[in-house]
Formats: sequence, structure tokens, C-alpha cells
Amino acid sequence: MENNISTSPELKETTEMLKRSEQLTILLVDYVINHRRLNNSKIVFKYIFFFLVCLSFFGIISFGSYVVVIVVCKEHVSLYDLGVVISCFVSILSCLIILPNIIASHLFPVSGDATNIDLVKIITNLDIAPRDNFPEYEVESVDNAPL
Repeated sequence: MENNISTSPELKETTEMLKRSEQLTILLVDYVINHRRLNNSKIVFKYIFFFLVCLSFFGIISFGSYVVVIVVCKEHVSLYDLGVVISCFVSILSCLIILPNIIASHLFPVSGDATNIDLVKIITNLDIAPRDNFPEYEVESVDNAPL
């Protein structure tokens, strides 16, 4: 028998699959560590951003209210003072309408987790693909898996 076990194509393919699996594992471990670090930094930056937006929110409202009180308490109110009061009310209203939208759009992005889910699906499908040639592995695609 000339057929040596070390040169059989099945063993060579299995060895290559093991090497590929080890490399994929190393890549995934690095990705997970990096992803956790990025998530932690995003959380810190979200808190800082929220604090700054809230600070500007209360600053605009308090300054606008202060200006309106000063104008109302004056003895001689002119037409220019009416313009100041109107601009203060507009800034307060815009602060009440626009700043919560900015907070919501930056702190809770629409496609925040979709990229990560797609990446995990691609990696899983690439990991499953070489096993399709072996009948002992009956693995379904991840595309139809529930999230």
C-alpha cells in the first residue's frame, strides 16, 4: 500500500481547515477586544456629549429668560426691546425643539448595531462554507437565523 495517511487529501484539507479556524479564532478574539474597547469609549463620549448638550440647553433657556425678565422690568420699553424678547423666545423654542433631536440622533443612531450584526453573519457564513463538503456537518446558513 502506497497510500500514506500524511499525504491523503482529506487529512491535508482537515489540517488546512484547522489552521484557518485557528487564524479565524485569533482574528475574532482581537475583534472582540477592540469592539469592547470602542464600545466603552463610545459610552464615555455619549455621557460627555449628553452633559454638554444639557449644559447648553439650560444655559440658553436661563439666559433667554434672564433677558426677557430684564426687558420686562425696564421702565421705558422700546421697539428694539420687543425684537430682543422675540429673539429670546425663538432661541428658547429652538432649544426645546432642536437639542432633543440632536441628542436622540447622536446617542441612539439608527444603524448602530446593524453593521456589527452583518459582520458576524459574514464571519459565520465564511466559517460554515468549508464544512459544506463534509456530510457529518449539517449546518444551516445564518442568514435566516432569528436575531
